[in-house]
Amino acid sequence: MPKYEEGKWKPYNVDYLERNIRQVFRQGDIRLLTQETYRFITLNMGFIAHYDLQGFQCEYGDLELFREKLQTSEYSEDPDYNLRWADQCEFDRDFVKWYGEAYCKSEAEGIRRIVAVAHNQGEQLSLPIPAWELR
Repeated sequence: MPKYEEGKWKPYNVDYLERNIRQVFRQGDIRLLTQETYRFITLNMGFIAHYDLQGFQCEYGDLELFREKLQTSEYSEDPDYNLRWADQCEFDRDFVKWYGEAYCKSEAEGIRRIVAVAHNQGEQLSLPIPAWELR
């Protein structure tokens, strides 16, 4: 693992994380979850590692459960748990000192975007609307 200088940790690529989560839900396949996104989720969103990526994918083959837990974490049933954690990551003075402002902002934004994708996924229809119903 690379050494990081205090206050100068490399920010996450939140666009990548969001795209990967969208792809998982759009394709309906947890196997599309990448190592990078898995690592972010297990480090920052209240999940245990489940040994490795494949173990995590086996645990969350049910995408409805995955969608729910991306919002609540594995430790809570509160739908705002991860959003509150994002605020803590971004605004905690000690975190900012230890990791750096850019890193903390990217961590918080990554959490918020993943939660938003999961939340919006639950509001979408599970089947496409037939064309004759669009009139």
